[in-house]
Amino acid sequence: MKSLKAKFLVFLLLGLSLLFVGCNLSNHATNKIGKVKNAYITVDINPSIEIMTDEEGLVKEVNGLNDDGIKLLLDENFVGKTIDETLEEILTIAINLGYLEFDLENAVLITTSLDQVEEAEQLELKISEKVKEYIEARKMHIEVLRASLDATPGIKEIAEEYNISIGKVKLITRALAMDPNLSIEIAAKMSVRDLNKIIREGNKEIKEFYSEEIRDEYKKAKQLLEIEFELQVLGLFNNYIQNSSNEVFIDILKDSNLSLEEFKAIYLEYYNAMLAVELSEVEEPEETVNEIDKAENYELKEKIEKIQTKVNELSEKIKGKNKKDLPKSEIKLIREELKDLLKELRELNFELNRKVRLEKVEWLKENLEKRRKENVLKDLYKEVEKYYEELFEEHNIDLDELNEMLKEILETEIANFKQTYLEKLNDIREQFIIDSKALKDQLLEERNILREIWNR
Repeated sequence: MKSLKAKFLVFLLLGLSLLFVGCNLSNHATNKIGKVKNAYITVDINPSIEIMTDEEGLVKEVNGLNDDGIKLLLDENFVGKTIDETLEEILTIAINLGYLEFDLENAVLITTSLDQVEEAEQLELKISEKVKEYIEARKMHIEVLRASLDATPGIKEIAEEYNISIGKVKLITRALAMDPNLSIEIAAKMSVRDLNKIIREGNKEIKEFYSEEIRDEYKKAKQLLEIEFELQVLGLFNNYIQNSSNEVFIDILKDSNLSLEEFKAIYLEYYNAMLAVELSEVEEPEETVNEIDKAENYELKEKIEKIQTKVNELSEKIKGKNKKDLPKSEIKLIREELKDLLKELRELNFELNRKVRLEKVEWLKENLEKRRKENVLKDLYKEVEKYYEELFEEHNIDLDELNEMLKEILETEIANFKQTYLEKLNDIREQFIIDSKALKDQLLEERNILREIWNR
């Protein structure tokens, strides 16, 4: 059974994909947004981008929320700029890379969040007008969509229940993804500034990962390490309890009808139940690192080289003087072919990097690939923990109080486990950074090719 948060996230992602409709805005000349303190803004074209402002109303952070967003923002710096400057630069880059096309119908979706619903909607309107002014000046066909104008009944219900904007619902979704201990109820009461802080802190750890898939892999690896650490601590607690005398637990057992032996038996049962959750979810991998077919890597490299050669040939065709000799229809076909080739090239490169990574980091193969249900694992752990919390409560024992007492007693041992956990996490992160830097070079090359393709 999924947790409330998991259900909310699934429901929200489904809902957000259906909630937006187009809007007609009046044309305001020279629309200027100015400084807006502690705002959260998302701009969805196909690249999806988030913008956060600081206490001064200037841009504090801009992040890509999907692969195209990450690529669009590579080596760009918006810190200290105004929202107006940032929006214009993002739209200009999107045009230069072909995400917004002059001869096609395009759409830009704007979502905003501020502490006051009315202020968030006003900001959303101003940004929409700003975007429309920008695109009309360039005689482009772009529909501007606003998140607050229409939503599915479910999304409206969430926003109305907590008296927050549609934009804040989206902001909360991002914050929940960054902080697994945060709840919807608590997040709804938090300021946009504090939610932005949670997102910024979470982004620090994955800032150097230039792919959604790499970020997801890292998060899974980290979650598995956290589970391993928590089980080690629980095992430490259990060993201490099983080997302790009655005097240690006088205060814990003073209001309980359990004897020391009964108490020990229930805690041992609790520990074994937590272990059983992990063991029940472990699937033996179909292949080990040593069984990865080396020939597959060779074939991938060959495919990548052939596609790269083709990309270079097509790029040369529509660059500079060569472009003038080609009819528009042929240029359009070449652009479409290049788009498909670049997408295939990225997928093949990622697959090759993944195979190399699995060869280098055996831990990932053993712990990531064979356990694909990490979120299910977390939910199952919580269910087991809740069951035993209630069981201990029936016998007048507070499990949280007991665990806090054990943490104090076993502080040194827990610190040693924590240090090992952090070292393992750092090793994994370093490997992901190496892979991601290689991907960044590839994405920069791809971005330069796109600039040449869509140079107007």
